[in-house]
Amino acid sequence: MPMGMPAAPQIANLACYPVEKAQAYRLGPGRSLAVCRYIDDIYSAGVPLPSQDAYGMEYKTTAKGSSVVYLGVRVYEKVREDGTKVLHTTVHDREGSYPHHIVRYPDHATVAPREQLGGVIMGRLVHCQETCSHMEDFKESVATVFRNAIWRGYPKQMVEKVWRRFLFQRWHAVDIRVKELRIWFPKVWAFLLRTDGKPGPEPTK
Repeated sequence: MPMGMPAAPQIANLACYPVEKAQAYRLGPGRSLAVCRYIDDIYSAGVPLPSQDAYGMEYKTTAKGSSVVYLGVRVYEKVREDGTKVLHTTVHDREGSYPHHIVRYPDHATVAPREQLGGVIMGRLVHCQETCSHMEDFKESVATVFRNAIWRGYPKQMVEKVWRRFLFQRWHAVDIRVKELRIWFPKVWAFLLRTDGKPGPEPTK
């Protein structure tokens, strides 16, 4: 059955859950929390998976190391100054992973309604908030959203209006982080406008 069918998640659970439940009991409390499966995609943070014989099907490992892309999210380890490792999640930049240009946003000159174009930016900002685990990842991902908006010809006033509305309506963190973002936005936005959205070291504070 194709994995895109509506019944695919339920069928995958029927086939895989008994095997994964038995593996979780063997691993003991806590360790099974480092494994996540969605239909036929499995992410494991250093925890052994059930064997192919146990699953009764073949699978292959597509990525190893300190960084991996899982369901459009980049999961990576970052080492702090004290030597401890912290797991981060951030938006996967597909455009940086492919040799050809990927159009992620409709051009502002299209016949799409103005409200829809603003909704595109808002949707990307919400996606960044829900995906990124740390402020530094969020800022980097949002800067990519702004950069793409510039490339696609979105007016400066529209992007600024959507950003203010996002902070007022959608931002879920504490107030002190809102103040931090309000200070950060003019700096990174001015930088991107000055460089026409070209890659470079954006301001992080």
